[in-house]
Amino acid sequence: FCRIGDHAYVGGMSGIGRDVPPYVIMEGTRNQMRISGINKIGLRRSGMERGVIKKLEEAFKILFRSPHLLLKDSLAMLQEEMKDCAEVQLMVDFFHSSKRGVVKRTIDD
Repeated sequence: FCRIGDHAYVGGMSGIGRDVPPYVIMEGTRNQMRISGINKIGLRRSGMERGVIKKLEEAFKILFRSPHLLLKDSLAMLQEEMKDCAEVQLMVDFFHSSKRGVVKRTIDD
């Protein structure tokens, strides 16, 4: 019943209990799912422009590596500051439309 976002990479034998955002690499068991970063290799192979990948990396840092920001504030910031990037907006919309919650834990947590 979970959603896996576009171009997300989920490691083998991973247990998924929450939605996996688009463009990320996710691994781990159901209780210890972790996101390790943006799926840069997969995005390059699919033909995505380097500038867009760079913006997705910036968005990732804001969403997942900014402990001083609440999720709703991070999403609002991305929605305003990167409104010219359709891929970042897709990620923001994915968070807003989630019914099960989105994996937010990262390797560094």
